[in-house]
Amino acid sequence: MAQIRRDGRWARILNIGLLIGGFGLGQGSIFAAQTWLVARSELDLLAAFGTHFSFAVLGAMFVDAGAITVLARHVAHLAGGHESRKDISLIFWETSLVRLVLALLTILGGTIYAVTISMEPFTSLYVLLASPGFVLCAVNAAGMLDGLKLSGVSGLTGSIIYVASALALIFAPHVSRAMAGAVLGGAFSIGNLLTVLVQWGVLDRHGLRPASPEFTRNGLTRSTKNGLAMLCGTLPGQLYFRFQLLLSTTFLGSETTAFLLYAKQIISGVTQLIGFVLRVEFPALVQVFSQPDKHNFATIFGAQKIATFLAVGSTIATLFAGVGLTFANQRNFSEVGWLLIAFSPTILTISTMWIVAQALAALSRYTVLAFIIAVFAAVGMAVSYLTLSKYGVYAFIAGDMASHATGIILLYLFLREQKSDGSLVAAQGP
Repeated sequence: MAQIRRDGRWARILNIGLLIGGFGLGQGSIFAAQTWLVARSELDLLAAFGTHFSFAVLGAMFVDAGAITVLARHVAHLAGGHESRKDISLIFWETSLVRLVLALLTILGGTIYAVTISMEPFTSLYVLLASPGFVLCAVNAAGMLDGLKLSGVSGLTGSIIYVASALALIFAPHVSRAMAGAVLGGAFSIGNLLTVLVQWGVLDRHGLRPASPEFTRNGLTRSTKNGLAMLCGTLPGQLYFRFQLLLSTTFLGSETTAFLLYAKQIISGVTQLIGFVLRVEFPALVQVFSQPDKHNFATIFGAQKIATFLAVGSTIATLFAGVGLTFANQRNFSEVGWLLIAFSPTILTISTMWIVAQALAALSRYTVLAFIIAVFAAVGMAVSYLTLSKYGVYAFIAGDMASHATGIILLYLFLREQKSDGSLVAAQGP
């Protein structure tokens, strides 16, 4: 069990450092490649790649079905002696079987779209070559690594998909449109293959490699319910941004969509970095929340104080970066600067929402969280669509702020309700 205990401030700092390194390697490589495309005014290719890669990542999230959180929670309990290694192996395989079914559904849906609706060579070949990657996602072990307090290693392995796509993106302008789709789709699958191989190698070294596949009816039922609940919680928020992309592509054109994608890449990169920190701090929150007298708002923010400070600092830094870009000589970067200024407050609002939402995940209140996220996404989509004709691309900022405010209010009301029946005690002032 000593292998599983990785407590203490330095372990958390190391994990955060590795996550930042993985972020710099993965998102940084994509950002560098996209910056190169913006400088070359390859805005059509940037919009095409950004849209397809965004939906590929969405497909991977759909296949994972929140297993990164569910498995992390079970493995974290292993350290406290609440679950055995055999239990963890069984849960992993039951979860993976559910994920495999979702992978096949994803491939089927993508193929139908590419063949019968799009008929665009770039899309058809991207979907075809990216399909094996979704099958590989079904056996990824990121949640196992997170639960072992190796989220830094998990973050590094997760960057492989981004690096592979970034390298392929460099070659894409020099080949035909159809070949570019094939190269970029194939890079997504290769990245997933390398990711899974490395993750399993790390599990083997730490003595938690899953045994031979084994399933139980009750376990499959539980994994299906957990997966569906987590999907209901994560998909609406993920579909929300893709809905914005479709609105932008349809009504605002490829140039504006390219600027939106580039600015959102920066905002998303920052919020993902905060999300990585939340992943590092999540096992500690789970363990603290196992004590009923610790169910309070002070615990929620106290166990995730690094993420809180990072959210505030990142918002300010992004605002100043946007101001700086508005003075750039090239118009493309100046346009991005104005979008960064407008989007910067959303870093703080979405981070606040997820910091509080982690409490529900720690308590396994996936259904409640799913409801809140569904309402949050519906509000954002409605505001974005209704204000698009008046505000153009800036309608998406209005949608973001409205959705985040809705989510925070709903979370607060739910936690206050829990206080009244004694299951969650709100922090008291002095």
